[in-house]
Amino acid sequence: MKYIRLFEEFLSESLMDSEIIKEVNRILTLNKKRGAPDWKYAQIPTNWEVFKKKSKVKSCDVMKSMGCYDNALEYSKNTDMLLYVGVFINIAGLEDAIEWMDSDDGSEINKINPWYFIFPHAFNVDKNKRIYDVTIDKDMNGHIYFGVKVDPKKFKSGFGEIMPYLNKLIKRS
Repeated sequence: MKYIRLFEEFLSESLMDSEIIKEVNRILTLNKKRGAPDWKYAQIPTNWEVFKKKSKVKSCDVMKSMGCYDNALEYSKNTDMLLYVGVFINIAGLEDAIEWMDSDDGSEINKINPWYFIFPHAFNVDKNKRIYDVTIDKDMNGHIYFGVKVDPKKFKSGFGEIMPYLNKLIKRS
């Protein structure tokens, strides 16, 4: 690949200067230049936190799959875990997208669907800044999480209120 470095190098960097965010936003901007319609909805705000530490979720805490907004909100209200909304990036999907975007021969025909590797998500974070994902605990190692802390007291329902809030943050209609 022309541009991207090893992900192990990314994970050792300062979280505030994350090269992963810069790389995702770089290929999404390239996507925009090539005329892809959904480029802006997946750009990651540079003021979001990047999480590289994960905590093993107890089997009794695992909640329903495909219910991250409800799960994370409920878990935060019932424990001392923080509630975050944001996205997770599937590393393998990102690597594929970068390779595809950077392999263009100059004709600018290569475009991507950012939802192939970027997934809107709600998750919990413990006091040591480790991800505690009660929704997708089994497959967390292939993901990098980005997000912003929100007050769980401001939401009554997960999907009905948190999803629209997150959509506003990432400018997704």
